[in-house]
Amino acid sequence: MNSSVSEDFELVPHVIGANIRELEALLVNQSHLLVNLEQILVKLTHLLVSLKQILVNSSVTQKYENFRM
Repeated sequence: MNSSVSEDFELVPHVIGANIRELEALLVNQSHLLVNLEQILVKLTHLLVSLKQILVNSSVTQKYENFRM
C-alpha cells in the first residue's frame, strides 16, 4: 500500500503541471475573446458616431430647407 501512495504522490506534479497548462490555455482564449469584444465595441462606437452624424446632417439640412421656404 505504501508503494501505491508514493506512486500517487509522484503523479501529483504531473497532474498539477497539466492543470496549469490547461488554465494557461483557457486564459489565452479568454484574452483573445476580450480583444475580439473590444474590437466589436470599437466598431459599434464608430457606427453610432456615423449614425449620429447622419442624423445631425439630416436635421441641419431639413432646418435649412425649412428656412429657405
